[in-house]
Amino acid sequence: MTATSLNEKRSHVDDEGGSSLRKKLGYFLARSSGPGWKRYGVAWLSCFGLMIILAMRSEMGIAIIKMTRKVPRPTPGGGKNFTAAPFQEVAWTHLDIGIIEASFFIGYALFSIPGGYMASYLSPNLLLGSAVLITCVLNVLVPSMAHVTPASAAFGLTLTVRLIQGMAEGCLYPAVHGIWRYWAPEMERSRLATISFFGMALGPIIGLPLSGLVTSTLSWQVNFYLYGTVGCAWAVVWFLLVHEQPSKDPHISRAEAAYIEEHSAPATNSDSLPVSQMATSLPVWAIVVANVGRNWSFQFSMIGLPAYYSKVFGMNSEEIGLHLMLPFLLMAALTPVGGYLADSLRGRYLSTTVTRRLFNTVGFGVMAASLVVVGMSRSLHLSTAFLTLGLGFTGIGMSGYAVNHLDIVPRFAGFLMGVSNGVGTISGVLSPIIASRVARHGTAEEWQAVFTIASVVHVATLVFYLFCSSGEKQPWASPGETERLIDNSGEGLRMQRGTASAGGDGLSMSAGPNATEEETVSY
Repeated sequence: MTATSLNEKRSHVDDEGGSSLRKKLGYFLARSSGPGWKRYGVAWLSCFGLMIILAMRSEMGIAIIKMTRKVPRPTPGGGKNFTAAPFQEVAWTHLDIGIIEASFFIGYALFSIPGGYMASYLSPNLLLGSAVLITCVLNVLVPSMAHVTPASAAFGLTLTVRLIQGMAEGCLYPAVHGIWRYWAPEMERSRLATISFFGMALGPIIGLPLSGLVTSTLSWQVNFYLYGTVGCAWAVVWFLLVHEQPSKDPHISRAEAAYIEEHSAPATNSDSLPVSQMATSLPVWAIVVANVGRNWSFQFSMIGLPAYYSKVFGMNSEEIGLHLMLPFLLMAALTPVGGYLADSLRGRYLSTTVTRRLFNTVGFGVMAASLVVVGMSRSLHLSTAFLTLGLGFTGIGMSGYAVNHLDIVPRFAGFLMGVSNGVGTISGVLSPIIASRVARHGTAEEWQAVFTIASVVHVATLVFYLFCSSGEKQPWASPGETERLIDNSGEGLRMQRGTASAGGDGLSMSAGPNATEEETVSY
């Protein structure tokens, strides 16, 4: 064979390989994206809303330190003589502070399930906007409530405001899942939902340093006014631009609306809530258990890790803030990346079930292993590196359990999110309490036990999810829809029989031109 013919043959093979690659890429694009951009606008706008709320959560911890700190207040005694009397801006005890901080999480946990119920039967876009608006309006009132006299009245009013804020925020995540029930095409669920959850990681990144800066340069009250005002402005934009369903949105193109409705769950609110089926469903419990593991690490990282850095490495608050920003930065980067990868793999290479289990296992597994290393480490930089790795990879895990609600029960994804998030919040409250009890003296050995416990929790929840989860829609997920499908199938079958009798051809019943092999039945 001559060199010329050999080169021609190689060129032909390269062309065939390139053509095959282009076909695969084209298949990916066709399977994981569609016309229009409005649904991505909804995703990023919801991301900013969650970012504001999560950033807002950092303000109270910093404000309490400032408002309860005792500082000397000069008391004139004539001429240059004066006495320095200790002064505390808000007369709250440590017990009062603990109760106020706990009141938010109590309201949050108690209202997660009612919030999920409302997300299933009310307009989820209005629910999300109202939850943010209520939280932010109340946020503006906190400085005034804290300065009411007497101190007992200030304590009671502030506690009530924080409790109602927690109740309002309990509706946030169920409402987000309720929105994607209408707006997310099946093959774009992971990326759209993780864009929304991207705001969870952005919030602490922005809130921790911003709240500290504003408090040190201006005052702690300004934080409450700032976040409250920005959140109210966001709510106005949200109400104006986002509608319940694509079919009700005057700003969306016809092609995008048709594409979304063709590839998403039917828009109906008539089905009854299948509580008993949910309570006995292993895939449902897999999501709930995974939420327990996720909230354990997330709340511990927000509340317990500052104490770890302070006790073991003797760091001040500014240094701690810088070290804790790194894990959230990586989490913020990997969350949308995980969503895009999950949608790219689903359907072509992996089933939805395998995809969810894979991403959840990677996220939780890396976190569990990293916690063990951190517990054994006595090096500041090594501990920060593995905390960054572990918490960062929980962003990958979001494309596992956190999106799974929309797979198994799209009609009631908001309610399931409320249940799983409510139960998970309880574990998130318990984790820093247990950490404080185990590490009561603050020694490195005690903190190693704390990290080992957290690692065991992650392994246990990982294993349960790995064997019990599913990516398939459950048979009980939409009772009314199932009945309609049976009725329609019977009518279609009768029509097909009439055609077969007239033409003498084989009898078949198809769900439509885009039906899969499972949806087509031949007789």
